[in-house]
Amino acid sequence: MTDQQRPRPRLRGALVAALSIVSTTVGMVVIPFAVNELNDNPPAWLRPLTENPVLWLGGALVVALIIGLTLQQIVNHSQPPSDTGRKPPQEDIVVRVSNSIPVYDLPDGSRDLGDHFVSVEAYNAGDRLVTVTGWGIELPGDRSLAVFPYVNWATRLPHELRPGAEATRHLVAAEELRRVAAEEQIDFKDMRPYVCLADGRKVYADKHVLLA
Repeated sequence: MTDQQRPRPRLRGALVAALSIVSTTVGMVVIPFAVNELNDNPPAWLRPLTENPVLWLGGALVVALIIGLTLQQIVNHSQPPSDTGRKPPQEDIVVRVSNSIPVYDLPDGSRDLGDHFVSVEAYNAGDRLVTVTGWGIELPGDRSLAVFPYVNWATRLPHELRPGAEATRHLVAAEELRRVAAEEQIDFKDMRPYVCLADGRKVYADKHVLLA
């Protein structure tokens, strides 16, 4: 039940008050009517009521009070327990895909471009620790691409990913994906990167492989 669906405390209080008023009114009307009907020949246990109006008024109030308390308990127990002050844990794992080309500094001061990689990164934007156990590229037909060889500047798995920590990075050579696409006749938009978590979930990237 959402917060909008859950009756607010003021609404419950108003409901209980209204029911109490109704029960009081019914008690004050029904009891005198019953006493009047039985006035000609009342049973022994009702004779005090016929002789003293204060007694039937007090009896009506007691009955109304009992009914009101009973209704309040029914209304309270019909509501789910309040979670005020408690914040449920959030797991918000964001997986992004991009192109990555490393740049190497050479001894002579110049720079050299490395190989072209497709980078898959997982961010923990929630508030609880998760463990990344694997990753891959999903292909059509419920298949996955095994990524080899391992790149030494990628994140080693399994990896504990804490909230707000640096994202995990997983890499596959763009040339390898181009080879698979050509051999399997697969469009790059049908290649979906993902990461696997220790709890069994598979979280997909926000985009497909960004190659053309």
